[in-house]
Amino acid sequence: MPATYLVVGTGLIGTSIALGLRAAGHEVLLSDNDAEALDVAIAASGGRRWDGAEPADLVVVATPPRSVAAVIRQVAEVFPDAVITDVCSVKQPVLAAVDLVPSPHRVVGGHPMAGHEIHGARAARSNLFVDRPWVVTRTTATSAAAIDAVLAMVATLGAVAVERSAAEHDRAVALVSHTPQAVASVAMTPARAKERHIFFKVIPSYMSSPFWAPCWGALLGWVARWRRAVA
Repeated sequence: MPATYLVVGTGLIGTSIALGLRAAGHEVLLSDNDAEALDVAIAASGGRRWDGAEPADLVVVATPPRSVAAVIRQVAEVFPDAVITDVCSVKQPVLAAVDLVPSPHRVVGGHPMAGHEIHGARAARSNLFVDRPWVVTRTTATSAAAIDAVLAMVATLGAVAVERSAAEHDRAVALVSHTPQAVASVAMTPARAKERHIFFKVIPSYMSSPFWAPCWGALLGWVARWRRAVA
């Protein structure tokens, strides 16, 4: 088990990871561009502010999806020997960037299937992941040692590790998570905006996101297979 963890990104998921690791007696460093969020996370979790130089054995990237790949690349430069994982809900775009990372065998994709209706560090809980699935994905370069380190962390947090390929993960999440979210957003948009033309801007905004594209592709593929099956 790694002695020191660094969590980059102190929202609900990042801070809950810090809380769980601290509860298990592990050293946890925290980093976030948002100074206020970082202060809240430190107070809530008992973790310490990363000083920019202190080493870590395993780095968890818990930043917003659009920045995950870039942060992984930055982390890999700063920590040449650390195992690196993430919690992004879309895996293919993240792992596609791994080839640009020094020593890509250290990178393991991850996605805890847990959350809360309230966001931010103040809503974090040490037991957020207990008995919840935590998808672990690897690339062709991922080492067994890196996988083992991430699996050990997942077990410490009480989650149930499920290993899937990035494509399998994105297909499943497209159906059970992202599609209901998009449909709910579309349904609520006219009520929120009180302008019907806003309705037609929502789906294109989802479709144009590079992080949602694999999910939409997976969903459309599933619909096509279903139509063939019932034809």
